Parts: sequence; structure tokens; C-alpha cells
Amino acid sequence: MCLSKNNSTDSEADKSCYQQPAKEVSRVKLPEIKIPFFSGKYSEWQKFRDLFVGLLHINKSLDEAQCFFYFKGHLNVEAKQLLQNIKITPDNYKIAWSKLDKMYNNKKFLANGILKRLLNKKALSHESATEIKRLVSTTTECLESIRNLGVDTSSWDLIVIHIIGAKLDKETRKGWELKVAADSSGELPTCEQFSEFLNSRFRGFENIDQRVDNRNKYSKDV
Repeated sequence: MCLSKNNSTDSEADKSCYQQPAKEVSRVKLPEIKIPFFSGKYSEWQKFRDLFVGLLHINKSLDEAQCFFYFKGHLNVEAKQLLQNIKITPDNYKIAWSKLDKMYNNKKFLANGILKRLLNKKALSHESATEIKRLVSTTTECLESIRNLGVDTSSWDLIVIHIIGAKLDKETRKGWELKVAADSSGELPTCEQFSEFLNSRFRGFENIDQRVDNRNKYSKDV
């Protein structure tokens, strides 16, 4: 508090006191960040965890209490119950995160689920750009998920090619075998080469389908 020594004139000290701005109340509005809710399924934890870490966990503009607020707000009932007695404070964020990660990051369960999805993919009955693309996408996603578990898949090429090759339709499988046979190097094919072949295959079918659609559309217009 500043008191004036002279009622008629203000001293320089008084003026400085009068001129000090009022202390503003800090009001932080948390930005809207859209990330999917964690459903409580083991198979979805890895994807949710990686997305949350990428968007919020390492976000320097948010403190740990704010991260905890977002984290708890994106959990389903079952997962949220594990944290119901943990208050939203900066110190408790790491505790809560560790508790859920320990609960749902079951590597053996996750690995079994990923391999089951890869092995149980239905075989293609006919040439189809959509089905080949879906097969490539599923295989790539499964292998990336396995790597994210810390598994070295660098030597899996021969096994993966054998498994996925058996799921190809007759004509696509024939095309792959002819391509491999034409390679005079004698080296074993790699997953990268197999992927390139399948990508070129479904893109070719897509171009053919588009031309057929355009031809049919033209015929109707005429």
C-alpha cells in the first residue's frame, strides 16, 4: 500500500504506485484437440498411446495437469475407473499413465492378436484391385505393429512372402512366380520387391477398371 506524504501534491513514488497496472487473472483456455477415445481393448491401446504421445504427451505448450485432463477425458468407463481415485495434478499424470500402460500394454496378447489377423486374412478368389490393396494394407499395418512391439522383422521376408503369396488369387500368384523366375540373380525375393509387385498390380487393375467405366459412361451418353 502507498501512502501520500503530501495531500496537495503526489510524490514520484506515489505516482509510480498509482500507475501500476492491476494484476490480471490468468485464464487459460485449453485448445480443442481431437483424438479417438480408448475403448478399453488391448488391440487399440498401442494406436491410442502412440497418437496421444505424438499430439499431447510431448506437447510443450501443455503442462502435465492439462495432459492428464485430456488423457482421463479420452478413456472409456473401464479404463477411467482405474484412475478414479487419482486426482488431476501434475505429479499424478505420470502415475496414471504408467498404471494404464502397464495394464493394457500386454505385448504377448498384442502380438498374438496381430499375427492372428495376418494369418487369418481370407484368400482372394479372383483378381481385384480393391482386395489386393486391402491385403497389402493389412500386411503392412500388421508388420509395423509387430515392429512397434520391439520385434525385429528384418529377416521375416521369406516367411511373409510365403504366407501372403498363398492368399493371392491364381492369376496374381502366377504373375509373381513368373517375375521371381525371371530374376537371374539367384537371390531370394524381398518384401519390398513383393510389395512393389502387388502395388503395381492393383494400380494396373484400377486403371483398367477406370477405362471400362469411362467407356461404359461414354456409351450411355451417346
